[in-house]
Amino acid sequence: METMNTVSLQKFKDISDTFVNGKYILFEKKLDALLNAIAENTDIYNLISHCLKNFDFETEKNAATSSRVGFKMPQKSEKIVALAFCILSDIDEKKIDFHKFLTSYFKSHDINESFAEFNRTVVLPFKNTVIVLLEARAEELERAEANKPVVEEKRPSAEQQRIMDVIDELVEISLLKERTKHPSVILLAMKNSILNEEWELYKALKLAFFNVVRDKKFTKYAKSTLAHAEQ
Repeated sequence: METMNTVSLQKFKDISDTFVNGKYILFEKKLDALLNAIAENTDIYNLISHCLKNFDFETEKNAATSSRVGFKMPQKSEKIVALAFCILSDIDEKKIDFHKFLTSYFKSHDINESFAEFNRTVVLPFKNTVIVLLEARAEELERAEANKPVVEEKRPSAEQQRIMDVIDELVEISLLKERTKHPSVILLAMKNSILNEEWELYKALKLAFFNVVRDKKFTKYAKSTLAHAEQ
């Protein structure tokens, strides 16, 4: 029966709490640890990839920053997860100037208080919503498993396996070449979409992957090997 990875989920909880309760000066190291914890948990990155489907980051970010009461997160659970993850990833990749972001939307005389307010507004809801959605998903899977007839496990086709093998190779290269874990998270979500034969999601994730990769040689190699595997 499919169950949640409770060990890596607890690690995600602990690292999220450490980030939320930490100081601004240490945020880069703790953010890297948080994104690593996400990358290591299949349940979490599958959940995030689901929440990112059809998610318009710029529209939601503009809505959140247009509030008269400062930064305001969306109400829908999937949008909370997607928006927070995109913000954290962009901070990690330096696409968002974090100091400027804090002083613009979480104003205070003390940068640590601005950081604390950011955590209360963005990171804590992200952590709590991920846990709630994962627990709900686990309960749903348990109910489905109890009523599911025993069937032979589906094996990937030759085409699926060929692409998945390339993705496994790209994950290893990405972890060496890319400064962040974000590309490898997307690659693993791509692999999962292939197993589920969700080809439109695969295409969307592939586009997202090429948008976040920094190394030009790696981008060229990834495009070439994936295109060859997809033939």
